[in-house]
Amino acid sequence: MHGTLITFCCFITQWVGFCYPNPVLKKCQDPQMFPFENGECYLPTSTDPCVEGEWAIVTNSMLTCEKIPCGPAEVLVGGECRNMFDPAACPAVGERMFVDKHGLGVCDCDDGWGRWEDGRCYQEFTRGFCDQNRIIRVGIKQECSATTQDGNHKPCIFPFFLSHQLHTACVVDSWPEPLSEEAEEAPWCPTLVDESKIVVEDNWGLCEEKCPIETHENQIVFDNDFRSDTNIL
Repeated sequence: MHGTLITFCCFITQWVGFCYPNPVLKKCQDPQMFPFENGECYLPTSTDPCVEGEWAIVTNSMLTCEKIPCGPAEVLVGGECRNMFDPAACPAVGERMFVDKHGLGVCDCDDGWGRWEDGRCYQEFTRGFCDQNRIIRVGIKQECSATTQDGNHKPCIFPFFLSHQLHTACVVDSWPEPLSEEAEEAPWCPTLVDESKIVVEDNWGLCEEKCPIETHENQIVFDNDFRSDTNIL
């Protein structure tokens, strides 16, 4: 009788587990992440939730563990493993091989390049297809506002010129006027620029937290007579 009861309890446990095999999947806050069956979110091709030799790839809007099909620095293309850094894999100018969320190799624009309407990749900070005195910028236009001296909130204007340099984000030096101790070293941006992309008088403000901050890496320097505008890819 005791053995029969244990067997019956085990059957009930297995049946309940079969009916409710997975926890409720939470919605991933990061749009680049996807839910896994353990209820957590991971980036595609991550190996964290899987056993050795497997990675998590997207299947039907969620991650599942699959065997990694190729060796290091290789990716599956058309059923064959190819070297990701082989120039012949993506012969078009400005393209290289990437791994998509399904674990497959795809050709796309390299870092610092962007795809235009003609299907080609163009390098950032070059003239490319632009009119004279215009440069290409790669990225998504990010909403960024600043708090002005009168307490209003106005959109930041990028890019802008300051001391012979073209700035594409909020800066943390060369303030138009001294700041109070509470706002010391706060990033700022212009809210109005002239045709030469120079700040117009007192039209500036302190950037909000979500605004991009310039790090001065790879800073582009131009002469005074260069008038810049941008095309965003």
